[in-house]
Amino acid sequence: MYTVSSTYEDERWKLDFNVFSEQDNKNSPGNQFLTDEDKLLLAQLGDSLDGAFVNSFRPVSDENPSTNAITYSLRDTTLENGLTFQNILVFDTDVEKALLTAGFTDLGEGLGNYIIGNSLANGRVYEWISPDPVTGLPRGRFEPKQRIITPKNNKC
Repeated sequence: MYTVSSTYEDERWKLDFNVFSEQDNKNSPGNQFLTDEDKLLLAQLGDSLDGAFVNSFRPVSDENPSTNAITYSLRDTTLENGLTFQNILVFDTDVEKALLTAGFTDLGEGLGNYIIGNSLANGRVYEWISPDPVTGLPRGRFEPKQRIITPKNNKC
């Protein structure tokens, strides 16, 4: 991003000159950490921003330490009716199991599979809630997704 501004004055006139440009660098995603899979999804979106969400759970690593972070492990869950759900994020304080951190996005009531849980952890803990047993529709409002900040190019 850059701006240039200049003013020229004479006894009879004054001229202001302003230039503004904002461009995204496709090789510098800012504070977003995009996997190759995320980049492929972004490339396939085209002009549509509706699908600009990617999974937000990331492995705990040296770059992403778990100290004081809310951590999760992945588990599979089978309901009484026999339906199995894979890769459910479950809050976990066991450092041997808790391998992920996640950010959650509020999609609106009935559009997600997670709710804010009750926990004494230092931060919000999200809990998976099974879909409605009759309709099969989600009953939560949060998902472990983040919106991708899509490239934009502005010039004045």
